[in-house]
Amino acid sequence: MRAGADQTVVLVTHRLADLHSLDLDEIIVLDAGRVVQRGCPAEVVADPDAPYQRLRRATAADVQNARPALDQSLPAGAATP
Repeated sequence: MRAGADQTVVLVTHRLADLHSLDLDEIIVLDAGRVVQRGCPAEVVADPDAPYQRLRRATAADVQNARPALDQSLPAGAATP
């Protein structure tokens, strides 16, 4: 996703995995409506204890925890999404 020189694109997502495929200038992390971290992608991923990385780990854990429940809810032989 790339905006023109005179455009700004604001993307709001809870799916952090989607961000890695995009060419972003800045990531802003909000918590309860307040900015808790901001910077270029390299800056926000550099600190493993920063809000962005904690959120990434929590999101990944949620996906892993949801997978068994999803697998059990599908009919036998159905492919998981």
